[in-house]
Amino acid sequence: MTGGTWCLGMADWIFLLKTDENGDTIWMKTYDSFGTSWGTGVKRTEEGGFVIIGHNYTGSSEDGIIMIRTNQRGEMLWSRMYGTSNNSSEADILITEDMGYLILANGVLSSPGNTDIWLIRTDFTGDTLWTKTIDISSSDFASQILPTADGNYIIAGRGTIDSVSFTMLVKIDASGDTIWSSFSDIPSYATGICCALDGGYAVCGVVSPPDWYILKVDSLGSKEWDFVIGSDHYDYADDIIQADDGNFVVTGSFVPPDEYDADVWLVKISPEGVLVDAQDFSRPKEFTLGESYPNPFNNSTTITFTLQTAGEISLKVFDISGREIQDLGFGIWELGTLSVVWNAEDNASGVYFIRLTVDSGQSMVKKVVLMK
Repeated sequence: MTGGTWCLGMADWIFLLKTDENGDTIWMKTYDSFGTSWGTGVKRTEEGGFVIIGHNYTGSSEDGIIMIRTNQRGEMLWSRMYGTSNNSSEADILITEDMGYLILANGVLSSPGNTDIWLIRTDFTGDTLWTKTIDISSSDFASQILPTADGNYIIAGRGTIDSVSFTMLVKIDASGDTIWSSFSDIPSYATGICCALDGGYAVCGVVSPPDWYILKVDSLGSKEWDFVIGSDHYDYADDIIQADDGNFVVTGSFVPPDEYDADVWLVKISPEGVLVDAQDFSRPKEFTLGESYPNPFNNSTTITFTLQTAGEISLKVFDISGREIQDLGFGIWELGTLSVVWNAEDNASGVYFIRLTVDSGQSMVKKVVLMK
């Protein structure tokens, strides 16, 4: 991961942090060559090193886009700065087939006050081969770029038409020339894009007031389906992929009804644009152990409980003398409403007690009656 760190009370420096599979730090490097700066993205190179894209901030038109190339240990091999006169900002970076780089950026290039998409193509040492400006609408802004199966690239972002922003897709060739562009039907902007298995593209984004916007287009950018989902608060979709089963998976933030804090939301959508799974994440207000059903019961009953937060639980059955009969659940469980089936075929008829204990030490007990 990369970002910015306040070092020794001096200035923000770019850092690169590598962890093991458990999240424990293996090493961390900082790069102070640019003054106040921070990293915004990092990609792993074919030989195991890293390329960092970042920003140098001066508070003036001398801001610049930074690229840093490191070895496997995070030691800087070289660095470059681009666009110190364009009020530019970096959006994404790709490693090209010839081991060069394609930087996706935004800057005030063609007319004052209006943003254009800016492409910077470099060789493997970071030296500029060419730059291209993409000026589709009155003001264009890019957020992500991906390589396509046919050797071209697809860019997702937004374009402004009559002072209103719409999700915009732009397909370009390997030289940066535009092949086609398309816009959404409703005001919105794209935050993420993936190449679909059928040759089209799926986009996630945000409408105003903030809700999730999901759009699927064909290989030429024509809309196949779209829809908006969200709550009454501010919800933001961040990224989208197509899973191995063909469904699209979108992740982002969601504020449940009657809440003010955002949760992470994961939504699954079929290739036809049908919502497959989207938990509403209405968080339980308290820890509860519900009534078992059926009760009385013959052979089996379902025990339902809710957890305010994910945590360790213990769910056990005791007989009327207080002797433990069966352990129905233990370990870390997710938040929400959960259920466990107790199969009591081998137990005698009688009164039993279900006890749920959570990691805070709280316990609740419910009585059940087994009648055979």
